[in-house]
Amino acid sequence: MLICEPEKFYTAFRESWTDSNCTPPWRYAPPLGPRSLSTPWTRWAEDCMLEIANTQKLHCQNRANTLCPGQEWMKIDHIFVKKDKKGTPPYDSFPLIAVEHENGEFGGSDGNLPPGDKQYASIEWAFWKVLSMRSKLSVLVAYSKQEQGDGKKELQKMIDGWRNTYDNKNPKVLVLMGWHDGAKFTKEENIYSAYCVDEEGQLNEMKDRQ
Repeated sequence: MLICEPEKFYTAFRESWTDSNCTPPWRYAPPLGPRSLSTPWTRWAEDCMLEIANTQKLHCQNRANTLCPGQEWMKIDHIFVKKDKKGTPPYDSFPLIAVEHENGEFGGSDGNLPPGDKQYASIEWAFWKVLSMRSKLSVLVAYSKQEQGDGKKELQKMIDGWRNTYDNKNPKVLVLMGWHDGAKFTKEENIYSAYCVDEEGQLNEMKDRQ
């Protein structure tokens, strides 16, 4: 499917971001029900992903989906799958796109995986989760407090590890990374830098590939 290509998903994401129907995160009212503990940024991301799925006639499972409200499949923030004529995902439908969003810092747990099944919030952990999921496209949406060069270096280290594990094959990934300077978030298309993996296995900005 075309949406499973990094460039196509990024285009759909930007369209969802700038769509007037997608309320920017700082305007959200406190929710009720299973989303009551979600931050405004999380609720915004959930709605954006649902909008992308709807335009592609796919099912996106996240905590905002009314079919299974409050649920994340396999502890992944958003999983895109095909749906049947009834609008529900059957058992023979498997992940097309896995998306994690995490705003925070790199360098969590000194570069080690968290022990056991402990909930752990870091950008590396979010990226590790989607890289570990078998899907056509792995997407990370994040904001980092670190400098751009340092954050990209950490992500490249993980991509190198993935390639070493899987016979030097390149993962199909899209990284939408923002670099938070303390200013108020805005509804601009260039709020994220988009990265994907080139033929040499290097994470480069998408504009560099055009």
